[in-house]
Amino acid sequence: MARAALRANEMTELIGLAECAWLDVKKGDYELDTPAGAEELVKDVAALANAPSGGFLVVGFSTIKEHGEEIIAAHRPVPRLLMSGRNFRCRCPGLLVGSDTE
Repeated sequence: MARAALRANEMTELIGLAECAWLDVKKGDYELDTPAGAEELVKDVAALANAPSGGFLVVGFSTIKEHGEEIIAAHRPVPRLLMSGRNFRCRCPGLLVGSDTE
């Protein structure tokens, strides 16, 4: 269900679902101007890259903790410019990010 919602760009369909090995959501953009922010992005991408079937890192959602799981609670869109691959490459050299044409 979550993969289909992501592919269809139906982001609100993620609300109520739990994060899992292949789905990680973040509230806002990464603070790539700081070493800690860049390190956090690299850590999150590496974790998904090591998942058996890859995964999705989706920015612009808040979560709540229920029964030991992070449940996606709300969609909080982040300006697209902040999330462009070009922006990540400029601030975090050596990191490969998805297509800038999307």
